Amino acid sequence: MASFKERARHSRFQGIMGTIFVLPIIAVLGLLDVIPVSNTLSWLALGAFVVGLIVLIVSFKGKNPADES
Repeated sequence: MASFKERARHSRFQGIMGTIFVLPIIAVLGLLDVIPVSNTLSWLALGAFVVGLIVLIVSFKGKNPADES
């Protein structure tokens, strides 16, 4: 059974993966005016995507913590 610390780390990993999947879609569709959001929000989504990638690389080294048992 996984410890609380391992489950919390996996939960953070899943949140970052969701961010990496969703935010670029919002950014691109917003910049193309397919969805009605401001350009500022689109650029913020793109920036948050880049930050999510950096966190994934630095904190998790690109690996799923559930596979590290």
